[in-house]
Amino acid sequence: MAGHLPIPTDRVHNARIKEALRLDIANQKPFERIHTDKGFYQLLTSEYDMSCEHGKVDDLIFAFTPNSLDKVFEYHLDRDKKINEIYLVM
Repeated sequence: MAGHLPIPTDRVHNARIKEALRLDIANQKPFERIHTDKGFYQLLTSEYDMSCEHGKVDDLIFAFTPNSLDKVFEYHLDRDKKINEIYLVM
């Protein structure tokens, strides 16, 4: 399993979440790339659930990879689409 480093929320991450929700990420095919001008989003499956790590229930999990391909961010949201945790995947 890849390492997951919890990172703080900031405006960039909030904007990515907003864009993912606008792209209707929850209703996309898992792992299918949704390209944007800044990178791509992928819906992840429940196998990526980290509820036991952060103590909250994950309802929506997706990844964002910037065009530079140097990082991957995982976003874990609850059923109200509020942030449970954001991880830098290493």
